[in-house]
Amino acid sequence: MTNLEICTFDNIPRNWDEFVNLARNSSVMHTRDFLEFLQRIGYAPKIICIMNEDRILASLLLISYKKLGFKIYSYYPLGAYDSLIFIDKYNYKIIKKMLLDYLIKNIKSTSILIVKLGDWSSNFREHYAYLIRNDFLREVENTYILKLDNPDKIWKNLNKKARNNIRKAEKYLIVEEINKKSQVKELYPLFVKTAKKHGNKCHKIDYYLNILKAKNVLWFATKLERDDCYTSTCIFWFYKNKIIYGDNAMDYQYKSYYGTDLIIWSVIKLCYDKFKIMDMGGVPPNNYGLQHFKEKWGAVRKDYFSYTYRSPIFNLVHKFEYLIRKFIRIDLRG
Repeated sequence: MTNLEICTFDNIPRNWDEFVNLARNSSVMHTRDFLEFLQRIGYAPKIICIMNEDRILASLLLISYKKLGFKIYSYYPLGAYDSLIFIDKYNYKIIKKMLLDYLIKNIKSTSILIVKLGDWSSNFREHYAYLIRNDFLREVENTYILKLDNPDKIWKNLNKKARNNIRKAEKYLIVEEINKKSQVKELYPLFVKTAKKHGNKCHKIDYYLNILKAKNVLWFATKLERDDCYTSTCIFWFYKNKIIYGDNAMDYQYKSYYGTDLIIWSVIKLCYDKFKIMDMGGVPPNNYGLQHFKEKWGAVRKDYFSYTYRSPIFNLVHKFEYLIRKFIRIDLRG
């Protein structure tokens, strides 16, 4: 290959759609639709491309945002995907090395805080030693993959309790597609409650309102007919042969109605002939309840790697943040 050059873009390139469609390992997170969604909620794509004249042959996608005033380059935590995507017929080993060299010389050297790469398809493993020499750490991530099949087959593989839960949900709940602002505003308190229960900070309502503008999204909620109120909701992103189980929330006083089970079951029936797999997301260490929930559908754990560079100043900032939190806890205890 001749005339290869590296170009960087802070906005989505004109010929991006054609490249993403041709790239074997592209995902919904690489699509213009998803990147425009991220831009609307305050994230900024950093797209590093290998170009041959006007054609994109490969790309390293980073998502930048600020934390504590510092810039972070990372990948968006939604399912498992590759930061680096490429068109198969080109010599991707040479291309990968070019992109990594650029990353280390131009991004890592100027990043104040963190650079993090997702590696679902083994794109960086042959360059593992090279990354380690440049202060990257390899970390194990996980996700749970459900192969979509005929719903009758999936139903038979569910245990008796899971089937009874779905039957109960079907008796009392209705599944509603979410496509209006008024619905999102009614659902937002569920996201706030769910985030608080898990000790997380909830997105602002604009985040969810902007999801309505995205194209590659399915969003459903369950409503208890008796009380005319939402009990749970799930958002799914899709592209090519994969659908991804994303944001979800529930009203925990209605947990025994199994609204989330009913939504997932409804999506399986709706999508089994359109997609090959459902990425159900990862499970944190020792969260056996969530692990059981995903395994009962027949989802299988798949490990993958991420490569993270944390600059020296990150350790100082992190230690300072820890001391401040510790001081506040001591102060509150009197």
